[in-house]
Amino acid sequence: MSTREAVVFAFIACGLFSVSVWSAALQRAWRLPSLVERLSRHDLSSSKIVTLVIVCFVLGIFYFLFMAAFDPHTVVASLLANRSGAAWSRNSAEGGWDAFVEHLSYFGMLLPALAISLGRKRGWFSPPALFAWVLALFYALFQVQGGNRRYLGVMLGAAIVVWLIAEDRPRWYHTVVLAISAAAVLYLMQFVLEYRFGGAEMITQAEEDVTLVDMSAIKVDDNFLRLAQTIYLVPNTEPYTWYEYALFALIRPIPRALWEGKPIAPSFRVQDFVEVGASLSSSVVGELYASGGLLAVFLGGWLYGRLGVWGEGLLGPPRTVPRNILYGAWLMALFAGCRSMQDLVMMSYVVLALLAVLWFILENSGLRTT
Repeated sequence: MSTREAVVFAFIACGLFSVSVWSAALQRAWRLPSLVERLSRHDLSSSKIVTLVIVCFVLGIFYFLFMAAFDPHTVVASLLANRSGAAWSRNSAEGGWDAFVEHLSYFGMLLPALAISLGRKRGWFSPPALFAWVLALFYALFQVQGGNRRYLGVMLGAAIVVWLIAEDRPRWYHTVVLAISAAAVLYLMQFVLEYRFGGAEMITQAEEDVTLVDMSAIKVDDNFLRLAQTIYLVPNTEPYTWYEYALFALIRPIPRALWEGKPIAPSFRVQDFVEVGASLSSSVVGELYASGGLLAVFLGGWLYGRLGVWGEGLLGPPRTVPRNILYGAWLMALFAGCRSMQDLVMMSYVVLALLAVLWFILENSGLRTT
């Protein structure tokens, strides 16, 4: 359901969004909030990083344990089940009081970046670094079971960014490690896609001559097709949504228990017009176009560009662990935000989680920022 004209306009919209992002990025960056500057300028000792790791791990898995009634057998059974068979699986539209607890899971997404920071300070095979990686991998199991590919991408992507920017002089082997890491992440994404539908049975019942993960084609969202379909439908048959996508993204974290009449979704969704029984993403470009045409695409691209250079101040001196992790988390939140405005808001929770634990550890330990 599309036309040649819609496809042409889809290319135009993507190009306009890119031009707008770059034009905004060439302007002087906004100043970082004073709280971010104050908390990030104090470097962390190895012991403080270990404390951060423990705090983030406990808060990160608390939701899953809470939904499993803190029963180890239920936790294990849920980890082996498919996406809908876990004790913590729920309809995102329900928005009950447990939504508050669910937001704690974003703390765990900081674990790989913290493990990288510990490895640089104490050695990659030191007990603290290995301890951090064990906790990070255990937390990742919950995200794998839930099929949260973008969550895993943000987690691991932020860790890779932290590793790269922490190097004073990148060498040739950094490129090799980066390529291997990217390939490993792609493989993991494919594995997660299979696991979330079959659970542990996809492994135990796999035939000997069948490849566990088919890497002949990388499965990603068909965003461009959905973008073209959105352009075909809006405003020809459906009106512009104007502010609805932005508003829905901003109110997404608010539990329905606090707002009984909270909107479930914007008035236009491309999946309502195609024969696909699942949520579909037309990328942030599609959401912007549905909001107000090419003008909205340009303005939205400008905002993304401004947000992209907002974190430049974190790359300047002093070079500290908090600044590296904040930059990595913010960069990956923007990367995930290219899929949708909702993802930008939700992935920004990782940044807020780090600021929260930094404030708790630094301010309440009597330390003063420089």
